[in-house]
Amino acid sequence: MCKLTVFVAGTLILLSTVGNAQEQIPRNSNQIVILYTHRTLTPINADWDRGIRSALAAGFSEPLDIEIEYLNLVRHKDPDYLRSWIELLRTKYASRPPDLIIPVFVPALDFTLEHRDVLFPKIPIVFCSAPEKLAESPFAFTGKIRDVNIQLKQAQP
Repeated sequence: MCKLTVFVAGTLILLSTVGNAQEQIPRNSNQIVILYTHRTLTPINADWDRGIRSALAAGFSEPLDIEIEYLNLVRHKDPDYLRSWIELLRTKYASRPPDLIIPVFVPALDFTLEHRDVLFPKIPIVFCSAPEKLAESPFAFTGKIRDVNIQLKQAQP
């Protein structure tokens, strides 16, 4: 009985801190939305996530409000699926637009750029893991092309 009581008490303490984690992020903190191409729990997403969070931690001293969206665009390409994502993202971020969008890998970047005017107008985009051909793109954004950091064009508000 004593072990069960300790387990339950420990679980309640853990859950109370997890439940308050969102409340600990100041409302005026920068909100960053990361759009992953692949579904959740893929090894490549874990690697990308570690790298992105490490770079963000090095670049910001204040707390960040990081939202993660797993678009799963490799498996699902039908128009209804894409429309559902567009509606969800538009609704979810309408009242508090993010300060930065990070699409990860080519399908998420293509999705973001194609629907930017509807989803994230005038919001800076920093892509992660895309081919070098993006340097010739007419869009204004910056990001990580494989192993080389580049700044493509000055983003216009």
